[in-house]
Amino acid sequence: MEGSRVPPGRVLVAGATGYVGRRLVPELLAAGHQVRCMARTPANLRDEQWADRVEVVQADVTDRDSLDAAFEGIGAAYYLVHSIGSGDDWRAKDRRAAANFRDAAAAVGCGQLIYLGGLGEDADDLSPHLASRHEVGTELAQKNGLDNLAYKLGDSEKVPLGDKSVDLAILSQALHHAQHPQTAVNEAFRILKPGGQLLILDLNEHNFEKAHELYADVWLGFKESTYRAFSFKFTKDAEMEMDNDADFGTMEKIAL
Repeated sequence: MEGSRVPPGRVLVAGATGYVGRRLVPELLAAGHQVRCMARTPANLRDEQWADRVEVVQADVTDRDSLDAAFEGIGAAYYLVHSIGSGDDWRAKDRRAAANFRDAAAAVGCGQLIYLGGLGEDADDLSPHLASRHEVGTELAQKNGLDNLAYKLGDSEKVPLGDKSVDLAILSQALHHAQHPQTAVNEAFRILKPGGQLLILDLNEHNFEKAHELYADVWLGFKESTYRAFSFKFTKDAEMEMDNDADFGTMEKIAL
């Protein structure tokens, strides 16, 4: 979302039943948005504390025709869907689903698409999961009547954006893939405009060692104290190195 914050309005969240979606929806509601949650099985959302404050529609990103009603009246849409683990052809299914979502957004003139994928270099040795995240991002960014969607390949430790160029930076499930998480946090703050916001969505510390092999995780999550250390270290550095108008506010943590 380079240079623009999502204005309050009607927002569609595809993948609201997932880890990120369940935590994003209450933040959108708190920011004054009208939220429509899209799910293949709406009943999976009925026990959420915010269920009575959102509109829920049944739709499937793999079924193009089902998306028209979900997008009706929508000004911005979050794409939080992936098909990993759904069969040998899951990468092809991911690309088709992204194309369906993109086309449905274009058909109604949806103003913004926000995609939370995986970071990493455009290299041949990416894990299948990260390679698929790049493929989906590319699919969503294909021109189809949309002129304000840009997909940039880059490294979270060397973000290809200018200083103070964005209102909101999101590190979604990214820090545990970074070789140097503090550097990634520093980069996120570097590209923020004064008064901008940084949202970090990541794992609590765990001991699932197979994550290194299965998902190319570098770190097995982080302790709360580590997250706070990231913020504190950058804030102290900023006092010496950044302009006097830099304002990084306070850190808030939502218990998961």
